[in-house]
Amino acid sequence: MSTTEELFNKDLNDVHLIYDYDVVVDGVHEKETGTIVSLVLDIPNKKITTMLGFSKGHWENAEEAHGDKRNPEDLERWRKLARIGIQTDRHMLSEQADIHTVETNRIYESASIQSLQSIAFMSVHSTHLAAKHSFSKTYTPSITLIADQGVQGDCHAGKTLQKSTAKSTTKPNVRQVHLLNYELFTSLASDGFQIQPGALGENITTYGIDLLNLATGSYLYFGIGEEGPVVQVTGLRNPGPGVEKFKSGLLDRVKYKAEGKTVRRLGVMGVVIRASILWPGGY
Repeated sequence: MSTTEELFNKDLNDVHLIYDYDVVVDGVHEKETGTIVSLVLDIPNKKITTMLGFSKGHWENAEEAHGDKRNPEDLERWRKLARIGIQTDRHMLSEQADIHTVETNRIYESASIQSLQSIAFMSVHSTHLAAKHSFSKTYTPSITLIADQGVQGDCHAGKTLQKSTAKSTTKPNVRQVHLLNYELFTSLASDGFQIQPGALGENITTYGIDLLNLATGSYLYFGIGEEGPVVQVTGLRNPGPGVEKFKSGLLDRVKYKAEGKTVRRLGVMGVVIRASILWPGGY
């Protein structure tokens, strides 16, 4: 067992290396193996969820993650992170948690790991948009996320609500982006509902991300470094009559009572924090 794996298991319990993906380093395709986990960090007065990638071997050589080019002065920070194999945006924790260094020991001293969930991998399955208001959205090879606006060219983009009355047009638009997990389509198919991604109105169809259990205010970082888009979760989507109009009987599958609480399964809404192009693929 490598030093990286020993520290990995010591600090984060027994998390196995469970996914493979292709990376490109200096134009050469390589096979990378690692594990991605979801961490909920409990920090005084703040609770955040971050997606951290753990890779085997890649960081032991202190190489730049996935060929991502970084400033030479930042390399020492990445070498420190390499000691336990954490790959993450160097600003991700410091900005959200008021931690001014990403050295691993400082992270663990300042924040306790409240929960740790191992998943196979996290990815964007597909992207969609609709220029005009409609229940469903159309597949597109990629989408451009605009900060504080939403998806470029989508009918729901804008700083203020798009379907408000004249008296409420100044309300901030907290539903700029709709994210929905692909696993829902699989579940609905077992109930006899054959529905394709985008048909339920989402902009981003994810895979491997437990969207419904993300706390309001959580940040989703797509990619590593400072160029990937960032979306902040603003809440669950509340399924309405349009769902039932789309397919009879569907509303009862995505919104219902369980143990005295209302369960909503139609994904989450969010706002764009950092702009960039979002492509389907692993993150």
